[in-house]
Amino acid sequence: MENIDDELDETGIVFVTTEDTALAKKHGIKNFPALAFFRNKDLLVYKGDIEDEDEVLAWITDEETLEIPGRIEEVNMRMLEKILHENEHVVVFFYKEGDKKSQKIIQELENIDDECEEKDIDFVKTSDEGVEKEYDLKSLPALAFYRNKFRQIYTGDLMDEDAILDWVLSLHTSTPDIIENVDRKTLQTLINDVEHLAVFFYNEACESCQDILEELETIDDDTDKHGIQFVKSTDSKLAAEIGIFSFPALVYYETGVPIMYDGNLKKEEEVLEWLVEQKRNDVDDSDSFIGHDKADSSECGDIKGVISGDGCFYMGLGGKNARVMSSFEPYRCCPTKLKMGSKSANVNKVSQDHREGGKSSSSNSGKNAKQDKSNKGKKGFFGSGKYTWWW
Repeated sequence: MENIDDELDETGIVFVTTEDTALAKKHGIKNFPALAFFRNKDLLVYKGDIEDEDEVLAWITDEETLEIPGRIEEVNMRMLEKILHENEHVVVFFYKEGDKKSQKIIQELENIDDECEEKDIDFVKTSDEGVEKEYDLKSLPALAFYRNKFRQIYTGDLMDEDAILDWVLSLHTSTPDIIENVDRKTLQTLINDVEHLAVFFYNEACESCQDILEELETIDDDTDKHGIQFVKSTDSKLAAEIGIFSFPALVYYETGVPIMYDGNLKKEEEVLEWLVEQKRNDVDDSDSFIGHDKADSSECGDIKGVISGDGCFYMGLGGKNARVMSSFEPYRCCPTKLKMGSKSANVNKVSQDHREGGKSSSSNSGKNAKQDKSNKGKKGFFGSGKYTWWW
């Protein structure tokens, strides 16, 4: 059994042994040795060859073993990330453990679990400590539908199982024709994993944001055709980290490097042209600079300014209300061309007057390795830490 202990640890299944025969008999186990699996406190006894470790491992990690008919699987945050990564459609109920209201809601939701399973929609629940902050939830309990990691929050009555089922099935069958809204965690993943990403930052208090968003949604299909993923976010904290303190704002990320758009966001055709141009420049840069010498690769070249769309922007000096010391000076951050098609930000120290226009006096260049995209694993519901088996 110890030969498969490490593999079970990787999935989050806890493996223990006990000599407490009284405890075993309490659960109806009379013959020893015996292997039992607890699924959310629900007991299942293994009836195969206990000496065949491969067979035991296959049984314990099989979906049919892990799933409890008519019950929503409890998972921890670690396993939830795997489920969201490996499955196209997922419904997640976030709640606080011990909350009586949530327990009543779960009873209602379990009435529609089988219907969701028939449509290949995975239904899980999680009550891990810190889940509210980790998944950027306004309050608990909350119900969310994920399509390829893109989230929709249910705003109706959580006790109305029929309305919830209609909502889930409607989202499952519909074709997304809008710019997807993402939470902080998903956005950070996209920035790291997606090579060409456009992010529209906005907030609910912005009067013009909704009108602009409607205009931008008319070019969403076009950006898809050009291989540019377009999402929207209300994450003001992440926006502040790259110097955005007023909304709306549009940022193009090339392998994690942000490039600000300073044109008119209401002119969607110009926005599309700019996004396509950024990607074209990225491809041209990669092709042109493979094989160039070190001196050429570190050269920043002429800086045209933010308005021209050259990819430069000024790094923020802290939060919106942060006290800025007189010794601080703004830095201009620009994409630079490196060997092998890599891309990093070139940061130039400039005076406050120089920020209005003109060239920088000095430059430094760095190199960031392009991050690898994660590989998908097998589908399953293990790793919650709430499954235990013993013999």
